[in-house]
Amino acid sequence: MSGIETEKAASGSGSSQRQFSALLVYGREGPIRSLETNIASQGVRTLRSRNCSEVRELLREPSPPDLILTEVSLPDRTWEDVLNSANAAPASVPVIVVSHIVEMALYLDVLQRGAYDFIVPPISFWDLAHIIRGAVLKRWS
Repeated sequence: MSGIETEKAASGSGSSQRQFSALLVYGREGPIRSLETNIASQGVRTLRSRNCSEVRELLREPSPPDLILTEVSLPDRTWEDVLNSANAAPASVPVIVVSHIVEMALYLDVLQRGAYDFIVPPISFWDLAHIIRGAVLKRWS
C-alpha cells in the first residue's frame, strides 16, 4: 500500500473502509500549506483550522481527526496549546509540529512535551508517509 489509504475493519460478512483524516492547523501560507498536497495524495482526508478554538471544537466531534499537524505559531496560540487540546480530547490525537526553520531547542522541547514528531519541510513523499503512518498506528494501537 502506498501512503496511508484506508483502514479495513471486518464487519460481519463484508468489510468497511475508513479514510484517515489529518487536521492541518496553520495561520498563514506557511510550511504546512506546502505539505497539504503531499498528505492528500496519500489518501488522507485533510481538514483545516486556523486557530486553537477551532481545534478544540473539532476534537469534541464524534469523529475527530486521526492526526494533527500544527505550525509553531498560530494567530491565537501556539503548538503547545494544540498539543494540550489534543491530549485532553476524549481520544488522544497525535500531534506533529511543523516549522519553517530547524531549531534544536524547539525540536527537543516539542518531543519532550509529548508531540509525536517535529518536521521541517521540504520532506519527501515517502518520509512523510512513514511519519503519518507511525502516528496513526500509535493512535489506533
